[in-house]
Amino acid sequence: LFRSIEVEAVTKTGWIRLILPDGWAARISPSSTNTSHISNKASDTPAPGAPTVVVSGHPVFGPIKIRQRQRRKS
Repeated sequence: LFRSIEVEAVTKTGWIRLILPDGWAARISPSSTNTSHISNKASDTPAPGAPTVVVSGHPVFGPIKIRQRQRRKS
């Protein structure tokens, strides 16, 4: 299993939405140049055995949004 997964997200216009499975965590890499356009609503602590996604983002005009998958109600 991977302990961390690195993702580079770049957008000039438009937006990027990164949806993580339950239990996964996300954090924004310190190398991101403009974190004001990156929103991280995912957990910062992974479940046991789950990876952490490290996002390096470089948005110009569009936002990058990170969140967990929403559970469906039964």
